[in-house]
Amino acid sequence: MNNRIRISLKRLQQSNITKHVATLGLGSFVSQLIPIAASLILSRMYSPKAYGDWGIFISYAGILTVLVSGRYELAILRPKKEVGALNLVALSTFLAFAVSIVSFLFLYLLDYLKPSIVIPGINYLPFYVFLTSLIQIYNGYANRTEQYAAIARSSITRSLIQAGSRIAMGSFRYDNGLIAGALLGSVAGIWSLLRKIHIIRNIRRAFSFRYMCRLAHTYRYFPFFQMPSALLNSLSTNLPLILMAFFFSKEQIGCFSMAITLLYLPVMLISNSLGQIFYQKATSCPPEETAKLAHNFLRLTFPIGLAMSLFLIWGGEALLGFLLGERWSTTGLYAAYLSPWIWLILCFSPLGMIFDAIDKQKTEMILNICLFVSRILVIVIGGSLLSAHQTILLYGIAGTLLWSVEGYIIYRLTDIRLPDKEKMLASLFICIVLLSWSIKIWYTF
Repeated sequence: MNNRIRISLKRLQQSNITKHVATLGLGSFVSQLIPIAASLILSRMYSPKAYGDWGIFISYAGILTVLVSGRYELAILRPKKEVGALNLVALSTFLAFAVSIVSFLFLYLLDYLKPSIVIPGINYLPFYVFLTSLIQIYNGYANRTEQYAAIARSSITRSLIQAGSRIAMGSFRYDNGLIAGALLGSVAGIWSLLRKIHIIRNIRRAFSFRYMCRLAHTYRYFPFFQMPSALLNSLSTNLPLILMAFFFSKEQIGCFSMAITLLYLPVMLISNSLGQIFYQKATSCPPEETAKLAHNFLRLTFPIGLAMSLFLIWGGEALLGFLLGERWSTTGLYAAYLSPWIWLILCFSPLGMIFDAIDKQKTEMILNICLFVSRILVIVIGGSLLSAHQTILLYGIAGTLLWSVEGYIIYRLTDIRLPDKEKMLASLFICIVLLSWSIKIWYTF
């Protein structure tokens, strides 16, 4: 009888996981399909230079967003009692607000002292960083309470408002429409979450300043270890585009930024959505259940990434040039260069939460240091000696090599057991992609 109960509970748990994955996966797919579809219109309203400004803006925002909350939003899943989670939400929100105000003052002081350093959309930057942090914090709480429909709805609302407002402002030739539209989309996403998860009401009932300070000390390794690691990861992702502005034209940066918008950002949003589920289960389930979930995730993301990579290598340049317009044809070439790196991110980024789930933040930080150093060296050396095309190719190669190492470490930490048949098929498909990629590079140069 007890065995039957355990089997029933296990089946119910697996059913819930499948439902959560489907909900977040569908929400992420729709929310990313919207900006991709909107890009077909926006590419004819905004120039590559405008997309270059947007790319530089979002790179600064990506770096600052890591800092403002001290990464305490990742600790929201840890307390056993709901009151602890709510006080961590309050702590994260307070830190995000305070640090955003400081960054606002710092940016204006920098603009006054160093007017030669031009940051596109500097007036919007601190507000966008604060709003993005709030979305991460509230998503963390919604993840704890398994309100995945609210997360998916918020993501779709954010994308809809962002795309609609960008198109509206583009029709009036507003230069900063891409940035202002992203700000409006963030406001809409937060409003959608607040309507469903009732976080403010719950915090009022549970808040204790003394308890919040005690929690800040209990989970201090998040700002001490996880935040520096995440900052390095963010710097390695965002700083290269900022550095490109010192070596290449805004038009070239705009084409690279469009490739990132169409590929990297959607993949990261999908990875973050799946990673939320994986992190929650990895902190509460036995290791064998975590390994099984990781295996199921790989079975989902590996074939998707495979199809995407082959398509980008052989047909992406022609199709993106046709859909976006002739002046964007370079975007397809850059997308082909980056495709294996994007594939690895799609496969292993959701499982990267294993570092936090089993308290391996130091290992993650070492890996992020390697990623950071390699990418910066590629941009600085490439920008000094090579063309934009060659530099972005080297960027893709470096990302592919280092993410292969990180993927192997994640694979070992999650203790995935792949059947021999799956290993052989995976090896075969990887060889096909790498061969196709090599042929593409050979004919390009």
